[in-house]
Amino acid sequence: MTVEEQLRDYKATLDAASEPGAEPALPRGVVPIRIRPARTLVVAAVAVAATIAVAFAAVGVAHRSSTSPAGVNTSTTPTSASSPITGGPARVANVVGLKSAEATTVLNQEGFEVFTHLTTACASPTGIVIAQQPPPGALAHAGTTATLTVCDDATSPTTTTLPVVLCPTVSGTVPSPSDPAAPKSLTISRPSFTAPELSGYSDRVGRLPITAPKGWNCKAGDGTDGSTAVGVTPPGVTPRDSWGVGDKVTQPPTDGVFGSSDGACQGCVYGDVCEIVPSAAADFPDFANLAGFCGTAPSGQQVTPLGNDLYRIDDPAGALGPDPAHSMLRYVPKTAATDATAVRVTCILPASQASVCDALLDEFVALNP
Repeated sequence: MTVEEQLRDYKATLDAASEPGAEPALPRGVVPIRIRPARTLVVAAVAVAATIAVAFAAVGVAHRSSTSPAGVNTSTTPTSASSPITGGPARVANVVGLKSAEATTVLNQEGFEVFTHLTTACASPTGIVIAQQPPPGALAHAGTTATLTVCDDATSPTTTTLPVVLCPTVSGTVPSPSDPAAPKSLTISRPSFTAPELSGYSDRVGRLPITAPKGWNCKAGDGTDGSTAVGVTPPGVTPRDSWGVGDKVTQPPTDGVFGSSDGACQGCVYGDVCEIVPSAAADFPDFANLAGFCGTAPSGQQVTPLGNDLYRIDDPAGALGPDPAHSMLRYVPKTAATDATAVRVTCILPASQASVCDALLDEFVALNP
């Protein structure tokens, strides 16, 4: 059996064990996402190094995810007002001067998504809409994101507490009563918007809590060596714990928020960082010398080093999902006493909601110092 056939069988086994709403354990020796039992592949003999290289090249940088059925519309927030709908475009109501909740209700009833930006640079009472985009009377298709600027009180609390949704989790080992418990809530910095509302999401043992829009679907995977993936996707999308496998985006592509962490699997860590971290080849010479081990960065990707092994990655629409993708990667190099680790979150939302992604990335960094 070829390596490709083995990987297909491996993925089929995982997908069969990860039906929505279930929390199954995989057969002994089979673990989710990209994790191998214990660390045997990482320390495998030179005789199988080439096979490992092919396998990691196929599995790649990102975490495994199930593929959505053909024809599923994977984005509830289209990127443009030109998306065709039955009946053509509608005129946007004038909601300036209304309370934020009232304005949101009016626009939702007209079929528009709403993003609410808060500002203290205003003289209006708190909670009043002072500007909107598209402007009143403009023609826009249902599903278009309308941005409302709402006056905020400068003395508002600086933090907010979110409930945590426990995501259906594919586990590499049989769940035990002694396993850690996921947090029931997360306290985060108060975001600069009120819509969309946010919620916390976590795998079943709380290894990787993340924040994402409230009411979305989620799915997670926990490996035997501590590696974890959590994916949060819009309503109507088949839950997935990743935006793709390697350099290939899961089809059809979708918006969402995807978190991942790798630790003991050093080949996985190298795959996570090799396109991002300049020192990756020097830090992982064994893997760097294997042809085809590292993938190819998406066209148009921009990487911004932020210091202290923290990197921001920005990908254009169409690279990882239908909308622009923004990621934060924290890399901790190997030491004499510890393995290298990599933790990443990727937020894919319409460009009009870039500040939502910025808030989620900031909170991810705070939750994973």
